[in-house]
Amino acid sequence: MRISTAGWWSKGGAVAATGGSVGDGAAPSQAAAAAQAYGRAFDALKEAQYPAAIAGFAGFLRDHPQHELADNAQYWLGQAHYVTRLSECHHGIQSRGRAAAPDSAKASDALLKVGYAQLELRQTADARRTLEAVRVRFPGTDSARAATERLQRLPSSP
Repeated sequence: MRISTAGWWSKGGAVAATGGSVGDGAAPSQAAAAAQAYGRAFDALKEAQYPAAIAGFAGFLRDHPQHELADNAQYWLGQAHYVTRLSECHHGIQSRGRAAAPDSAKASDALLKVGYAQLELRQTADARRTLEAVRVRFPGTDSARAATERLQRLPSSP
């Protein structure tokens, strides 16, 4: 299984990876170092080098927790764990990311992935509640549509 990152990179990550003017309020050299660290982790993810991506995003979040790309790093870290079938870790990561940044642009996707992870862990009742929450909190989004489709495929609850 590969993560699709198509389209995302051009919507905000490219400036960061080139050491542009994005940052976390730090000096230019620190902002450039943060952007380079994020870029290396994202490149590893695009190349399906998941252990390197996991280590890179985890290091980025440890060293730059307030950076403007921290929400994205949290999301991609969870995705890399998900792809490598570390579902329990993924569930914890996505839950922390959702709690820390509920208004993030990635919040609907993160919550959807929590539901998917719960299904993989055979936590069907929890997954049903999580997928319903996606529909209620993020109506009209791709995540809500995906949650609806997945809910329709679940067996009826007892």
